[in-house]
Amino acid sequence: MKKHLLWLVTAAIFAAMLSAAVAAQQQQVALTVTINSNGQPASDVQVVLELANKNKVSSATTASDGTASLNVLDIANMGKVQVDVVIEQDCPDGQTHVIVTVEGQQPDDNGCKKHKKALAFLLIPGGGQHLIVDIGLGTAAVTPSGEPIATPAATSSPATHLVWVQFGGNVGFKQFNNLDSCNSILIVFPGADCKAGDKSVAAGVEGTFGITPYFGLGVVYTRTGQIQRTSETSSSNDSDKIGTQFTAVTGQGFLPLKHVIFSAEAGAAFSQFREMESQALASGSPPSTVVTHLHDNVVGPMVGGRIQIPINHLIAVQARYDWVRAKDQPGLDEHNNVALFGIVITLQ
Repeated sequence: MKKHLLWLVTAAIFAAMLSAAVAAQQQQVALTVTINSNGQPASDVQVVLELANKNKVSSATTASDGTASLNVLDIANMGKVQVDVVIEQDCPDGQTHVIVTVEGQQPDDNGCKKHKKALAFLLIPGGGQHLIVDIGLGTAAVTPSGEPIATPAATSSPATHLVWVQFGGNVGFKQFNNLDSCNSILIVFPGADCKAGDKSVAAGVEGTFGITPYFGLGVVYTRTGQIQRTSETSSSNDSDKIGTQFTAVTGQGFLPLKHVIFSAEAGAAFSQFREMESQALASGSPPSTVVTHLHDNVVGPMVGGRIQIPINHLIAVQARYDWVRAKDQPGLDEHNNVALFGIVITLQ
């Protein structure tokens, strides 16, 4: 009985040791990889390990948590290998690739338009290393056994892009508040036949000088079409047209998420109203027509917000809304409520 018990205990200990050895072996022959995009886990990213002569040793695709595991067993007999981490974007398959290849070797040509070397480090089979890549920021780092690496063999890009430039164009519409309405005509001529519009097309350009992914200084120029008011009375026919434009200088804040970037801005806007009035007087012989052109310049606050959806690392589509207090007078309280849709290009 005691011999059987001793045999069972020995077998249990052996099984536990074997299990621990297998787990340790699996950890030693695998390079753990985590892929993020602007700090958020990126799934369905292909990670490839290539050695000399572009021999594809191992490949994997990241899961929903952005992790993957590369088998480095085949290079165990090579010892330590200096490797480069290359990010490939704008690829024919629409995916982003992360290539781990021998230092100085160009990755296999997959037809990708964008290649960026993000990191060089010493790959150690059995070292339990963890490679972390951010494809949105174009950065990478490696840690041994979960601890920050302190070896000079590993070099990485800055954690964030400290300086970047963005520019773009937009089209949309403006909703006039109470400008050029029929109220003033009907007060003086209650029986007048008056029609007035309150919406016009709008278009503009913008530029941002970014400082880190979270802050920037922006310039916005937007010009609207003209709305028209026509009125007819017993003594005159009036046709009034008015449009506006504004240039704003703002401070901006950005919140980059996995698939969308939110931003808000506030600053000062320099607005100009373009007014033209054509008045035909029915009295007198012959009837006379008076045309008046006016430009009214004002300064006021501006606030706005944007939603950007990146198409790739360079181009994004966006929707933006701007509110500008253009006039603040007892007889005329006019805001620029502008909704725009466009494309922006970011250079880093």
